[in-house]
Amino acid sequence: MTPTAAPAPPAPPRAQLIHIETDRRLGHEWDEWDGRPLPNRGDFSAPARLFFGYAALTLVVALGVAAAVLFLLQPRLATLHPLLPRVLWLTLGGAGVVAWAWLAVLAVSFYTGASLLPERLLERGPFLRL
Repeated sequence: MTPTAAPAPPAPPRAQLIHIETDRRLGHEWDEWDGRPLPNRGDFSAPARLFFGYAALTLVVALGVAAAVLFLLQPRLATLHPLLPRVLWLTLGGAGVVAWAWLAVLAVSFYTGASLLPERLLERGPFLRL
């Protein structure tokens, strides 16, 4: 008597392929437009105060993180040289003052329309090397 082969286990269910209908025609974004004028005449730019708010928030967070790291490393840095933490705190404070002053002058320049800094400093400010 020959042994019969066991039936193969059922195949695991396969994932269904997702069929995404794409429209690759030029200008298809306007297919659903009803012809009425766009809100704000199509200008969807953000107000300048949003930029300055996020820039200020970024400065607060970046300087806060740097200060927290320096605070945590201060005892170890003092073992290398007793003046090293003080020099680093002064450097961080100076960098913060420069960054805040640049942001303030940039905001005043924008809102008054007067160019208070040369173009190169207005574009990148204290981050010229980046």
